[in-house]
Amino acid sequence: MMRRALAAALTLAATAALGGAPEAGLTKPKSVVVRGQVTDTDGNGVAGVPVRVLATRRVAKFLTVESRPAEAELISTLTGPQGFYEMEVPKRRDFDFYFLRFYDPVRFDAVRFAIPADVEITGGIAKRRPVVADMTLESSAEWDAVQRLVNLYGAESARGKIVRQLGVPDRTERGMVAGVERETWWFESVGVAYVIEDGRVVEKKTFEKDDGSGSLARQ
Repeated sequence: MMRRALAAALTLAATAALGGAPEAGLTKPKSVVVRGQVTDTDGNGVAGVPVRVLATRRVAKFLTVESRPAEAELISTLTGPQGFYEMEVPKRRDFDFYFLRFYDPVRFDAVRFAIPADVEITGGIAKRRPVVADMTLESSAEWDAVQRLVNLYGAESARGKIVRQLGVPDRTERGMVAGVERETWWFESVGVAYVIEDGRVVEKKTFEKDDGSGSLARQ
């Protein structure tokens, strides 16, 4: 009896010296840190970029935002002032594949940047190891044209603000009303038109958007 008690005491002492119960060191973490930086092509950090972790149970190619919807969004964040982000992503038994998406339809500046492809991070999540995933955002196809129009009209003008927010109009109409030039700028992909007179917006029209006119994917 004394020998058993002594053996138990020695075992407890050894365990304490090693930092806890024997099984504690073998416990797998329930979450994985995912971090990185989002930059532009000049290497400058981009603030306010949405970063989302998507998960699915089946093999899926989340390589573009036009792929089928994700089965779950586990967590999301925005990049900080220098473009850095960090999230603690839960490792879930009910999902097998994990992807990073640097886009959402509300907070991503799709006028300035092209929508990037998704990044698969399944390996790091499965092994429960920290994941570092940087992203370089390319300029959108119409960014040069947007800049020219903003420079032409002025960044603080009504036209300049509209272009910076929505991009180049899908089409424009011009005419004279009571001797004053009137323009209508149509943005069919978002279902809005602006009527502009003498540099001022005098009317905003809304209509059913045309999803076939180049609108962004909504996932």
